[in-house]
Parts: sequence; structure tokens; C-alpha cells
Amino acid sequence: MEGGDWRQLHQKMLQLSGPELNQTLAKLNKEQVGQWLGGLDHSKNGLLPKDKLRVFNNLAQNVSGRELGRVLEQLVDSGGMVGDSNVQALGQSIANEASDQAKAAFVKHALQGVEPGSTHGVAIAQALGGLREQPAMVEELLRGMTDSQLKDVVSQATQKNVSVAMTSEASPTLSTSYNAQPMASILDAVSNIHDTGLKANVAAASYDMLNEIEGLSSTSTEIVSKNGSDAILREGLAKLGVFSS
Repeated sequence: MEGGDWRQLHQKMLQLSGPELNQTLAKLNKEQVGQWLGGLDHSKNGLLPKDKLRVFNNLAQNVSGRELGRVLEQLVDSGGMVGDSNVQALGQSIANEASDQAKAAFVKHALQGVEPGSTHGVAIAQALGGLREQPAMVEELLRGMTDSQLKDVVSQATQKNVSVAMTSEASPTLSTSYNAQPMASILDAVSNIHDTGLKANVAAASYDMLNEIEGLSSTSTEIVSKNGSDAILREGLAKLGVFSS
């Protein structure tokens, strides 16, 4: 998609709202959706973060959960730091701006793409957090998850990132970081449900991640950045009655 074509489509998407925006997005094939979203971060024609937030908020307010799921798929496929940042931004927009019905439909659609190594779980956790005042909907969505899906969502919501960097001595150093802020959202929502069995399942998966994070520390060959993720998980688990915060 050429720069002029992308700008034309982008302006059209910004001007649309409600059913028109949903219908327009639904008519775009997977490649077209990917090209449009890729243009948001183009080196020359891309958007500032505040303008990109407008795009995600507009989508969350006006399109169906299914179409939001299609947008997520393309953001996940783009990968890298920018792609991961966009996934989190979209998830936050859905949590804040989408209707409860759209959030639930989004989670159901997004779960189809959850697999080890993907980042779907970040946006799923945020959308579930946006349903905190709808405990029955949260319970229904949790019941629809397999054990492996739940574990993947929780793992991905800690935003673990592993990379290898070269030090000044030219020896490789492993860098492991976590940012479990999305876990605060899902644990807060789960604390409001009534099904103790579902709570226990989420708590068990979360506790496994807490043990992993607390078991790591920086060494001469590995740099570990927890970014308060252990504290986030402990506080969330305390809301589930696992232990005192």
C-alpha cells in the first residue's frame, strides 16, 4: 500500500464511527488490515502515540469483538517491541472504551490465537480486567478456557522478554525482563467472581509465574529486570486470598 493510499484509508477510518466503521473494517481482508495497521508505525507517515491511541479508542468504541480480534491478530503478527506495545495499547483501549459485550466477544475470538510465544494474553488480560463489574461474564469466559490457554494467558500477561546482548567485552549477556501490569487487571477482575474453583485455577497459574520471577536474580551472565512484577502478582494473589499482601 503506497503512502498516499494508506493516508487515504487512514483518514477514512478516522472519520467513520459506529456500524460504518465496523462494516468497512470487516470488508478489508487480512492483508489490507495488516497494511493499514503497519502504516500507523511507518517511519515517514506513522502516527504519534497520542494519535495512535485515538485510532485504538475509536476501534474499541465502534467495532465488534470479532473485528477487534482481527486487529489483534495483525498486531501480534507484526511482533517486535512496537508490535508488543501496540498489543498492550489496544488491550487498554478495549478495557476502557469497548462495550461489555464487545470485550467478551473479543476475548472469545482472541483465545483462538493463544499459543506459547504469542502475545494475545496481554490484551485478553486487559479486556477481562475491563469486565471487573461483570463477574458472571468473567466466569463464563474463564470456563471457556482450557488449562493450557489459561496458563498461556497468565504467562503472556507478565510480558516476559528474553534477549541476548553483547557486553563491552564482546561476551553475550542474557537479559530477562517482566512487566506484569496486565496481570493486575485480570487478578482484580477474578477477585470479584464467586466461583472458588475458577479463582483457584487462576491463582495456581499466577503463583507459578510468581515463583518463576522470584526465583530469578541478576548474575554476571544474566540481567533480570522484574519491574515490580513480583509485587504486582503478590498483591493480586492476596486479593484472591492466597496470602496476605
